[in-house]
Amino acid sequence: MRRNKRKPESAAAPRRGAPRAGSGDPMVRDRVCNTFLPRSRAIVAAEGGEELFFCSEACREKHFAAQKGR
Repeated sequence: MRRNKRKPESAAAPRRGAPRAGSGDPMVRDRVCNTFLPRSRAIVAAEGGEELFFCSEACREKHFAAQKGR
């Protein structure tokens, strides 16, 4: 029987391309899908004097469509 000699990846290990802690680019959360992404890659909108962050135009549109329905 062969055994896998690779070490298991830690659940806390960063993925490739993920910003490293202390990289200077803070992470922000998309309120619609709860995705975290670097602030520099987020779509930013203002609502009531507050900055809102979105991962995509689709999430931004979904948020504002829901606000209109209230």
